[in-house]
Amino acid sequence: MRFPRPYEYQGWSPGAETPPCQGSCQTHHLRRAEKVLIVVQNDGQLHAGQRFPRREHIRSRRDISLVFEKGARHSVKGLRMHLLPCGSVPSRVVFVTIRNYGNAVQRNRARRVVSESWRLLKSGLSTGLDVVVVIYPSEDTLAARQQQMSQLLRRFGIIQQQ
Repeated sequence: MRFPRPYEYQGWSPGAETPPCQGSCQTHHLRRAEKVLIVVQNDGQLHAGQRFPRREHIRSRRDISLVFEKGARHSVKGLRMHLLPCGSVPSRVVFVTIRNYGNAVQRNRARRVVSESWRLLKSGLSTGLDVVVVIYPSEDTLAARQQQMSQLLRRFGIIQQQ
């Protein structure tokens, strides 16, 4: 006797796009399916070009180590930035939290907030940079992290005074 597979109960076949979900997992699939992030600012204009795609992330351990070893470094309270001009287009970045930064929820929230502040500021930056941002415990609001990020970028001289 063969046991029926879970999707056979729901009228779903393996060739379909995504299986239907039950309960709370349904919202997770909807979130995962969203590919474009559109920001609506106070003036009501849509800015779809300010995404943060995967090609703008540093992923290899070798590249991260190279930025730590040879890159210039500046820090403010809450953030430390290592920057290495590399000639790659577009600029790539990775966000790292220190080991004793609370629990996983707090670390992930800090990474998300700093990532969003980078995404909002990156349009005014020059290209061809590899950047490692080390996150220390501080106020995890977008306004505070954005101010810290803009201070660091001004110290490096790669963003205009605002």
